[in-house]
Amino acid sequence: VTDAVWSEFSQAAPSIDTFRRNLQRGHLDQLENLMTSDTTIGSNLAFFYGTGVNMSQSDIRPAARAQLEDIRTKAERNIRLASDDATRLHLRDVVERIDGMLDAD
Repeated sequence: VTDAVWSEFSQAAPSIDTFRRNLQRGHLDQLENLMTSDTTIGSNLAFFYGTGVNMSQSDIRPAARAQLEDIRTKAERNIRLASDDATRLHLRDVVERIDGMLDAD
């Protein structure tokens, strides 16, 4: 999913349009939710299957953290390569948002 959402990182001079920027912000929102949620995923299914995933005791947070760190590194690298101001500003915002997520943890 990450490679598809952030496919512009593979371009020599990335240009990210409005739709893709919004998609990428949504992806960051979902990763942030995985980093901060204290709920049990699948708790409504636990009745049927007898199991749920406790976010704080699973490998979900380390996986989300690794994705955020990877996205941050690539965004930081691509800021200077961006072909337009909107992309450059978006990537700077991405780095700042991820820094906030990782610092809050």
